[in-house]
Amino acid sequence: QGFVEAIRPNKEFGLDIVDHFPTLLEICRSWQWCLPASTRKEEMPDVSLYDHQKATAALSACMYFYHAKMDTLLDESVEDRSVPKFLLFCGDVSGIQNFIYQISSKGAYKTLKGRSFYIQLLADILAREFVDICDLTPANILYASGGKFYLLLPNHEDVETILNQLNDAVNTWLFSEFNGDIFVRMGFMPLSGDDLTRQSGRTLYQIWDELTRQLVYQDRKRHAGLADKDYDLVFGVKGGDTGTCMVCHKAVPKDLGPCTTCKRMEDAGRNLANARFILLADSDTAANGNRATFDIQLQLPGKKISRYIWLLKELPSSVSGSSVHFWSLNDPAFYAIPQEKDSAIVNSLAYPVASTHAFYDSTFDEIANMSRGVKQLGILRMDVDDLGKIFSEGLANYQHETERSQRFHSLGRITTLSWQLNLFFSGLLPGTIRSNPDWVDRATVVYAGGDDLFLLGAWDVLPKIALYIHERFSQFTCKNRSFSLSGGMVMTGGKFPIYKSAEMAGEAEHKAKHHETLLDGQRTIRKSSFTFLDTPLHWLEFEEVAYQFEALMVILQEPANKPLLRRLIDISSSWQESKYRLQQTGSMSMDAIEKQLAAERWRWQMVYSLARFGERNRGIKDDIKSMQKFILGNVAGSKKSGIELLGVLGRWCEFTLR
Repeated sequence: QGFVEAIRPNKEFGLDIVDHFPTLLEICRSWQWCLPASTRKEEMPDVSLYDHQKATAALSACMYFYHAKMDTLLDESVEDRSVPKFLLFCGDVSGIQNFIYQISSKGAYKTLKGRSFYIQLLADILAREFVDICDLTPANILYASGGKFYLLLPNHEDVETILNQLNDAVNTWLFSEFNGDIFVRMGFMPLSGDDLTRQSGRTLYQIWDELTRQLVYQDRKRHAGLADKDYDLVFGVKGGDTGTCMVCHKAVPKDLGPCTTCKRMEDAGRNLANARFILLADSDTAANGNRATFDIQLQLPGKKISRYIWLLKELPSSVSGSSVHFWSLNDPAFYAIPQEKDSAIVNSLAYPVASTHAFYDSTFDEIANMSRGVKQLGILRMDVDDLGKIFSEGLANYQHETERSQRFHSLGRITTLSWQLNLFFSGLLPGTIRSNPDWVDRATVVYAGGDDLFLLGAWDVLPKIALYIHERFSQFTCKNRSFSLSGGMVMTGGKFPIYKSAEMAGEAEHKAKHHETLLDGQRTIRKSSFTFLDTPLHWLEFEEVAYQFEALMVILQEPANKPLLRRLIDISSSWQESKYRLQQTGSMSMDAIEKQLAAERWRWQMVYSLARFGERNRGIKDDIKSMQKFILGNVAGSKKSGIELLGVLGRWCEFTLR
């Protein structure tokens, strides 16, 4: 009933299958993303009805255009699956990290948010322009997120020519706008029906992976074509009296202040806080004369493509133009947007954006000052472990009696999994953070693309958010052990360069990705870890440390109990000194060192010191015994004992109380 009401928004008209196809496609997604494409016992119900229908529509459109162009619309030609009738295309925005994070603290949060949003928007708009110019529909966009977009196109010479022209036009425009900071890599691979049905000897993922390798080569010859056409544009030195942008440090006319790009990105970041809609149109007068937030200008041979983008708080009373789209920010009720305004045909869709939340304060220093305890800015980065392996090999704990691993390599499975991961990181997760009263004004998602996540905020809330994200992701994936997250967090001063903070958080995440944990004395788990205070911990270990932190902080609220923290830190330091001394001998094995460590000075110091403290403060005697048990026992079934993690626990409490 909801589906019927959505496609017929009022009694006067229903949505037209041609004019309103983009809207109809999104309505199908809203009502069909969680319905299985098949409920036959022989099939796994793991592909959504929406993705199955969308892939079918994409294949059908490509086959029609291929055979119409080749003049081979005959039954035997159509049914021949050995011919490569399709192109798997990938466009990838390169240079994202530098573009987003290469700003000073003076750029503050709004500029960071605006740049992150722009990358997401750019990939989505380009994907739609690429299929539109090939006379196809958004059904041929297999996936678009994280600066990448995959398209299914017909395989004939005209399409390849158009793609090359579009790529040249896009990168020429990007160079003139951003001086080469961002660049769109492009690659495509031919596909046959046999490839898609696993009859050719290679799987879809192998072809997908080969396409990704093409993009690496593109980076090695970035702007080569542009340099051939206009050498001075790429390598020329601009004259005149120049200064430096105070935000991104690019050359600008002297005394101009922030460059044009940074001003636009800051405006976009500011407007995102209150925006409810994105308006896209082919005319700069579409929004009643309001100045567009962004525009895209692509010059093709004999044709110019202009697109204008507005961030709006309310729907305008009227719009103009031949192509008008309203994207409803984080609102699934997009279909309620009127589909006809004056003479314009209007399409709409729901557009999840992670970075719409705004802090009251605008500088990183002010955000750091929201922290409890030490005034530091927290930077958190996370992503899914071994995601490429999941796509290439399937899920290790996902069995079906009639299936083989190659069955995983289908368009429907790839797009279903890709979109649902994007739904979690870009849609569900930011909303849950915004709904927490302790987090909403002190932490935010800066970037969420595909499976990649970047948050910043007051440092003290980020460890709790990281643990929450891990727990929610485990629930979202039905606790399937094939899926895990790793992440890293760092703390920096508010005036510390944000690009360096992002780099340090990336290194912390890398350390977690290479961390190994022995669980239950037999199972070695790699990754699935979180680096906190420069220490990589398996999530089970971090959960235990977080539990001990909460319990200890309750005790330390009483002034008489605060000396306990100093004693715990001293015990940890004694253990660290003994470990270092034993390692320096060079003649002992690790097993011998661990055995000797168990009988070193720290042990009797802990027993005596904590027992004396418990005698003087009888109200927490049981808590002291619980802490001793933690210090001496193994943590969460891992090989590590509590003494190894006591330093992390002590510093966490110390930073919170300072």
